[in-house]
Amino acid sequence: MLEAPLPNKVTRSNRSRFDTIVDISAAVGVLLAGASLVWSISEGSTRATPGYKIGETFSSGDTVQFDGAPVTLVIWLQSQCGACQDSVDFYRRLTAHSRARVIVMSPEPADRLQKFLDAASIRPKQAVSTNGQWNRFKVTPTLLLVGSDSAVRKVWDGRIRRASDEEAIIRLIE
Repeated sequence: MLEAPLPNKVTRSNRSRFDTIVDISAAVGVLLAGASLVWSISEGSTRATPGYKIGETFSSGDTVQFDGAPVTLVIWLQSQCGACQDSVDFYRRLTAHSRARVIVMSPEPADRLQKFLDAASIRPKQAVSTNGQWNRFKVTPTLLLVGSDSAVRKVWDGRIRRASDEEAIIRLIE
């Protein structure tokens, strides 16, 4: 017995189902891409450059001199970094210690950096714009403890997550 071939027709209802599936897939892709972007911003901004290591010389050109204080805390941040914005209270506490030398550095233009610091009431001894250069920093925020000999003594990459870690950093610079 011969069977009749099935008609090779795409009906309007099949086509609309297909279009709906494609639309949903595209929407899910856009949502995942957006979530990935938000996550990367909130966790800090990452660059594919080698970071600083303990014992290495910190070089910022002629913009920062380390021979005037036993230790200097360098805060590397960006105003649009979610982790940096979440850490504003901590940075304010760090810069409030009159004996501590705290320097804030950023790849952002100087006026944007200063506007961010002023709005957050962060008062470092010096604010330095690197004009788009990352200078071996690999993520914002990064904190470096630098000795008077310009040697990196301690490195904290990314968000400081625990209050006990914040207190330990403050004790190091007191």
